[in-house]
Amino acid sequence: MSNSSDYTRANDHFSDNIPDFPITEVLDSGPHMEWSPFKKIAFRISAIFFALAFAAPLDRKFWRELFHTNFLHFQDLFRLTAAIPQYFYAPKWGFASFRNLYLLLLIAALGAALWSYLDRRRKQYDDLYYWLRVILRYRLAIGLIGYGLLQLFPSQFPKATLSDLHTNYGDYLQWKLYYLTNGVAHAGYEQAIGLLEVLGGALLLWQTTATIGAIISASLLFNIVLANIAYQLGDHVYALLLLLATSFLLAHDTERLSNLLIFQRPAKADHFRPTLPSVRAQKLRLIGKFAVVVFLGFYAVSVSYGFFRSNWPLPDTKGTLKDAAGYYNVREFEVNGRAIPYSLTDPVRWQNVVFEKWNTISIRSNRPLPIEVANPVIAYGEDQRKYEFAGNGGRRFYSYSSDSANGTIQLQGKNDPHEHIGFQYKYQPGGSLLLTGVDENGNALRVVLEKIDKKYLLILGRRNPLTIY
Repeated sequence: MSNSSDYTRANDHFSDNIPDFPITEVLDSGPHMEWSPFKKIAFRISAIFFALAFAAPLDRKFWRELFHTNFLHFQDLFRLTAAIPQYFYAPKWGFASFRNLYLLLLIAALGAALWSYLDRRRKQYDDLYYWLRVILRYRLAIGLIGYGLLQLFPSQFPKATLSDLHTNYGDYLQWKLYYLTNGVAHAGYEQAIGLLEVLGGALLLWQTTATIGAIISASLLFNIVLANIAYQLGDHVYALLLLLATSFLLAHDTERLSNLLIFQRPAKADHFRPTLPSVRAQKLRLIGKFAVVVFLGFYAVSVSYGFFRSNWPLPDTKGTLKDAAGYYNVREFEVNGRAIPYSLTDPVRWQNVVFEKWNTISIRSNRPLPIEVANPVIAYGEDQRKYEFAGNGGRRFYSYSSDSANGTIQLQGKNDPHEHIGFQYKYQPGGSLLLTGVDENGNALRVVLEKIDKKYLLILGRRNPLTIY
């Protein structure tokens, strides 16, 4: 049996092999320690830049939209979640689209230089740094949850319509291809991205979970920025601003995370809280938190209600021509009594027609048409839903109204609002539809549409039994 001296020597030998953790090298030096010159200048530039970048109330457009916001429709509420100031005009694409950011960065650099001169004796900005992070956390949460709810209740990327399925791939703009690709996915990709955005934004609302929320948000926003640039989605400036703000939040914990996860050294948690000067200030802080949570809750209810009650972003008005929805081959086509045979190149003849379930007709022809190049603005409007024809260069779209008593149908152009065609319609033996009327140029038209009972694999499903013939 070992004596006590042997036991002591064994313990000494064991303790000698235990690595000493460098407790004195913990990078979290606590509040009220003097900052380095680089950290001070970086903070001043960041504070001015983000204050201007997210200061939507400084933009007159923000107030104009705010007073015209319909708080009962999620489309208008969404604009508040994505509001950023536009100090002067910038084109939608290219490096010039970042003009406002270039200007803000220049102003931030000049302002930081002046700030450094006037406040050169200041040793640290712990309180201001804390409040800047709080403001960015809540701004990011509003922005991420605003977009995330639109995807969690799939409203941003609707399913492909019949007109979409009968448009050639090369007739779409890049952003429309991205929308349709996400819309036809059946694996819940859009909902999964939306859930992660909502989760990341919700975690940012509390300081104890803000780092986890920032990590989730940064990974999502990096992908979103790349997708916006690759497919010209139009939100690359806003997405980049959110990514920069998220990176700023992550920078606060970078050293602690690297110590803990990479170098395996102890890292103290950040427990700094500023001392509020009065009870009134504490109440204002709670009121601000409560207001943000109430707004997001109201917005979530509005999005879910709109999803189940609306056909957004497609028209809500149902088609008035009974049992007309479907795909039609143009069997006969006459202009001023002259028959035009089927042709893929003729600029006048129709090739096929689609009646949607709502009051939309789309016509495929080789006739040049004006293309709505910009992706549709998410804003409520009874007659402003441009999604179905925006980004589509292969079909002309019309809204229609029909009168069954008189057998008439009126087409109003969507690509060109000045285009109007009036028809008399009549069902022929065999189910074909005869249209006779006059177009906007005074040409007499006679069109025979033959409905095709077409099977769509996308609708039937890949794993279901299928009989085509």
